[in-house]
Amino acid sequence: MKFDEYRKLQQETTIEKLKVSYVVCGEGPTLLLIHGIPVWGYLWKECILTLSQQFQLIIPDLVGYGYSDQRDCFDRSIKVQSRIISKLLEFLDIEDLFVSGHDIGGAVAQRFVVDHAEKVKKWVLIDSVLYDSWPADPMVRLGNPKLHYRMHGDELANMFIERLPDSFYHREMATKELLEGWMAPYATEAGKLSLIRNAAALNTNHTMELIDDLKLLSLPLLLLWGGKDQFQPLWSAKRFTQEFPGTQLKVIADSDHFLPFEKAEQVALELMGFFQSG
Repeated sequence: MKFDEYRKLQQETTIEKLKVSYVVCGEGPTLLLIHGIPVWGYLWKECILTLSQQFQLIIPDLVGYGYSDQRDCFDRSIKVQSRIISKLLEFLDIEDLFVSGHDIGGAVAQRFVVDHAEKVKKWVLIDSVLYDSWPADPMVRLGNPKLHYRMHGDELANMFIERLPDSFYHREMATKELLEGWMAPYATEAGKLSLIRNAAALNTNHTMELIDDLKLLSLPLLLLWGGKDQFQPLWSAKRFTQEFPGTQLKVIADSDHFLPFEKAEQVALELMGFFQSG
C-alpha cells in the first residue's frame, strides 16, 4: 500500500483536546494495532489487506506521532497513550478486542492490557520493549531536547532515511518509497520537534512498574520476534517467557526489528493464527 492510499484511510477525532488520527477498516472481531517509535500507523500498511479480511482493524497514530497532534507541551508517556487509546475505543463503541503492539507500542499495549484486561481476549507483542530494555541508544540521543535547535525538520527526516535501512535484515525491503512515506509526518519543523519530544518521553520505569501486575494476568500472550533484532534483543523475550509461564514465543529468524515492514505477510498470518486459535 502506498503512502497516499494509507493516508486516505485515516480519519480524525479529538480526545482530551488532542487530534487523534486513526484507521478503521475490515469486518469481524476488533484488532487494535499499536505502532512504536519512530514510526506511525503506516507501520501496518502491508498487513492491512490480509488482516482486514478477518478483523475490524483499529490503527491509531499515537499522540505526537504521524498525523495525530504534534503540538508541543503535552505528555506523550505510555500512560497517556494508553488512556487516549481507551477513549478512542469508547468513541468507536468497542467493548472487547484483540491487541498487538510493536516496539514502544508494546509498552502501550502492556499498560492498556493491565488497565483493561476485562476487554482483551488475547494479545501479541512484536519486537516489544520489555522490562528495562529501552530506550534504545538512538532514541536516547534523539531525546536530547537541545537537538531541535541544531537541526531542521527535513534534515532529521533525511538522517533517518539514510540510517533506517541498517535496521533491516533484508535491506532491499527499505525502499525509497517506504522510507519517504515513513518519515513524511516528521519532515516539518513541527514534526521534527514532536519526534524529539516523543523520544524524550521514553521512560523505562513505565514498564518496570507493570511487572507485578502483568504476573496477575491469565490472558493468552504471544511474543513475535525478529531473530536479528538489534534494538530489542531476543534474550529479553526469552527471559519473559521463562518468567511468565504460558507465554508463547515465535521467532522469525531472518528479520530485524521492523517485522511488520520486513515480514508483513508472515506477521499477518501469525496474528491470524494466534487470535483465531481455540
